[in-house]
Amino acid sequence: MSVANRVGAAFGVRDRAELFACAKQALQQSPNATTNLSAWRENVGNHIASFTARPYQITKRGLDGNSGKNTAADLGISRRIV
Repeated sequence: MSVANRVGAAFGVRDRAELFACAKQALQQSPNATTNLSAWRENVGNHIASFTARPYQITKRGLDGNSGKNTAADLGISRRIV
């Protein structure tokens, strides 16, 4: 199960699109939504830019919705690494 699916299930959200819609709505209701979102994107971008090739590859697969189990199998690494 992907991270998005686990988070969604914890909050009663049925699918990834609904999860993102809820997150977008929450950000829009924030008084500084644009500033907060821009700062968050910059922070995440800076953090991901510091990754070496392998952590970046693993993170990208997770963000694309792949499970840790599938990512580990596809990359030939232990599930504990993912």
